[in-house]
Amino acid sequence: MIEKVLVESRIRVLNLCLGVDIRRLMNIDSEFILISCFGSVNFKIKDIQPHVLLRTDTYIDNLKKFGMTDYLNVYFDDVWPEKIANIPDDKKANYFLTEFNEEKAQSIFDFVNANKDKVKTLVVHCDAGISRSSAVALSICDRFNITKQYIHHDIRPNPYVLSVCKKVFNQ
Repeated sequence: MIEKVLVESRIRVLNLCLGVDIRRLMNIDSEFILISCFGSVNFKIKDIQPHVLLRTDTYIDNLKKFGMTDYLNVYFDDVWPEKIANIPDDKKANYFLTEFNEEKAQSIFDFVNANKDKVKTLVVHCDAGISRSSAVALSICDRFNITKQYIHHDIRPNPYVLSVCKKVFNQ
């Protein structure tokens, strides 16, 4: 049964991907599952690769070596409809933006539901570990009655992600 949910940054998870054992620093003391909430709110990138962090077998093998049993890549940016609407039309072509939606929320719910009795720890990361991952983590904690004690205090959950997750998770 999942007992703790850890909100992390890309950098800390990347250390694990690269084979650097920082599990103690991250408070990982058992097998875990990982949700990667990655996006690319950047100017146009020629070869966009969704799920950039978990792109190689070596990264995945290293994570498995450290106790990861399964993972889910959910590709979306830290945006919401109103934020996108406020980008001037002449600037929108400069961005590649992927919104969070009900399909992505459903994939998260299904993943956690399928794994909730298999591990004690869930790690959720985005780029900084502040907005996207904290919104997903809080939604999971609320839906599956998990204590929020391992979600650090410096979070600003994306309100749009929270609302979509709440709608989907409570269906």
